[in-house]
Amino acid sequence: KRPDEVLHWYDTMEAGKKGSSRGHAGWHYGASYADRVAAAVAATHPERALEVYQRALDACLPRADFQAYETAAANLRKMRPIMHTLDRDDYWTELVKDIREKYRNRPRFMDILDKLEGRTIVQSRRSSKRH
Repeated sequence: KRPDEVLHWYDTMEAGKKGSSRGHAGWHYGASYADRVAAAVAATHPERALEVYQRALDACLPRADFQAYETAAANLRKMRPIMHTLDRDDYWTELVKDIREKYRNRPRFMDILDKLEGRTIVQSRRSSKRH
């Protein structure tokens, strides 16, 4: 109920994580904590929520496994309504397009993105033939 405080503590923990050789500076939190922070501040600080989701998305994209694909799609799913609220629908479309282009050699990931975008099987096959 106090998004400014949530961001203050999140920023403090992130700063400690960057300054630590172990990567956590004594804090033991993961993606679920960052996800909770983004959800808590999305209404009042949408840009900051997008930063947190983008950071999580960037962390899972290089990994080529089903869990990473699901996590990436979950982050994109959460980013979309925030971007819509900020009138940045074009940015979301470009983001997904860029991800599809960069990771087009991951058919399972493309299937997950198809579901995210509500594409039909026919639409998916047509777009994959173009690449």
